[in-house]
Amino acid sequence: MPAFDRSVLLLALDPDVNLPSDTKTNKPVEFAIERVENLIRMCRLRNERIIIPTPALTEVLVHAGDAWDEYLDILGKPPFSIAPFDKRAAIEAAELLENVFQRGKKRNPAITRTKIKLTG
Repeated sequence: MPAFDRSVLLLALDPDVNLPSDTKTNKPVEFAIERVENLIRMCRLRNERIIIPTPALTEVLVHAGDAWDEYLDILGKPPFSIAPFDKRAAIEAAELLENVFQRGKKRNPAITRTKIKLTG
């Protein structure tokens, strides 16, 4: 079950959003919007939910402007599921981060602390 952060949500909701840059080339990620749209399509076909943590929802609504109600309408229907980010979620996120960033272990250099954060 995937979970979307602010940057992925904006790719799904706002066709005019700035595309993320590839860390290797500093150019926009190729087919970023199409990739997100395809993931959403695949989740619908599999009847799988896409989790929207409430901190990500907050960040998206700040960006929404006049589209606030439209965004809430889209995100309130399958395959999306808005999930509270409570104490349990914070503990689980911390455990995941601890596993990703354990000292002395090799990790994927493309995974940075910036990619796993709650606010921008």
